Amino acid sequence: QADYFYVVESGCFVVSKSEGTQSADSKAAAALGKIQAGGSFGELALLYFAPRAATVTAEADSVVFVTARQQFKEVLLRANESEMAENLKHVSHCEVFAPLKDEEKKELAAAMHEMTFSKGRRT
Repeated sequence: QADYFYVVESGCFVVSKSEGTQSADSKAAAALGKIQAGGSFGELALLYFAPRAATVTAEADSVVFVTARQQFKEVLLRANESEMAENLKHVSHCEVFAPLKDEEKKELAAAMHEMTFSKGRRT
């Protein structure tokens, strides 16, 4: 069970997935990628109360910022509430949603997320 979210300030980490019974050679071949300064890891296990899906090993001396599970979830919750309030403003200005009850508008706003499109991209 994971308890922390990590943001890499400096250094480098190797992400790998091992099956426990693998030889050293096959474990090396199971490397999935690297995480460098500005990268992060640990969020999936925190969000879904699941065991870590991979092993993260420092490849060099490294420094990370660490956030515990509770603080991580609180920040995400506040960010989600802020985003929902902004979405609710947009929903309230759309005539097509005028017949909805306030609670229905809130549910719709909670389900929405922002998308961006480059010039010329078709939808």
